[in-house]
Amino acid sequence: MNICLHAIAASGGGVVTSVGTRKNAGAFADDLIIITQSPSAMHGILNEQIAPFCRFTNLKVNMEKTQISAIDYKTGESLDTSTVRFNGAILINIEPSTPYTYLGVRLRLDLDSRDEREYILNKTRTATDCLRGTCYTTSQILMLLRSCVIPIFRYSAPLTIWSPKHLHTLDRIWADAYQSAYRLSRWYPLGPLMFDKDSRGIQTESAQILLAKELYSHWSQCTLHEDETNKLVTSAVKSAIVESGFPTLAEWFRPGSSNLFGPDSWNSPSPLIRLQHWAREVGTLTLSKVIDFRAHTAVPP
Repeated sequence: MNICLHAIAASGGGVVTSVGTRKNAGAFADDLIIITQSPSAMHGILNEQIAPFCRFTNLKVNMEKTQISAIDYKTGESLDTSTVRFNGAILINIEPSTPYTYLGVRLRLDLDSRDEREYILNKTRTATDCLRGTCYTTSQILMLLRSCVIPIFRYSAPLTIWSPKHLHTLDRIWADAYQSAYRLSRWYPLGPLMFDKDSRGIQTESAQILLAKELYSHWSQCTLHEDETNKLVTSAVKSAIVESGFPTLAEWFRPGSSNLFGPDSWNSPSPLIRLQHWAREVGTLTLSKVIDFRAHTAVPP
């Protein structure tokens, strides 16, 4: 696969990142994503790079799982991909508004994450329903909830846009599971399950807090090494701050300030911006270890 990736990279095209590097492909194990600026460029890479590599290695492309999608981001309209062939075969076309699954996450070319969000909510409902009326003990149900149900949300949390409304829905679904664990009826009020101990609840960890933790973990992993991923993530955050008109994250989130996303900071494409928003909302995390952008970010005049 490395030989194939080097061949694709050498063919040029793709997109130029915010740190000046050019990307036209990405891979994980045997999954390959190719990025081009036009359908014709995609046709060229498939038949001038991928096809010769397959012939040389005697590997075959699974055409049933091979899909193509194209969008004009200026207009939001899909582009015609009917001219793209691989060894003469037509590729499966998916609309930019149609989700495709990559590494277990439902993605869309128009960058809308509603499909992944709905998948998480529906799968969580199904999983919690399986816990009701079982012969398991309370401790066993709680163990299943923490190890099998809640991770459904945590897996893609940093990559999915969650609003307070949807997170509250998730909290209510989890509360149903706690009802099952404690053998409570469906009509038992959810408040005691969701309130903290000072309010005489059992203080279950809310989706907001878990989201903040996952975002922080995601950011920490992306900036762990001085590599391209670190530069890309940091550059994206700096750009978001500059476009907002504020010199630092602290100023951005100063009470009463109005930023690029208004009150909807969770809609930001930057994981750090969303993390900072939730950290402020739930007051559970300290971001002192996160990069101070004051010395690195200039605000345009």
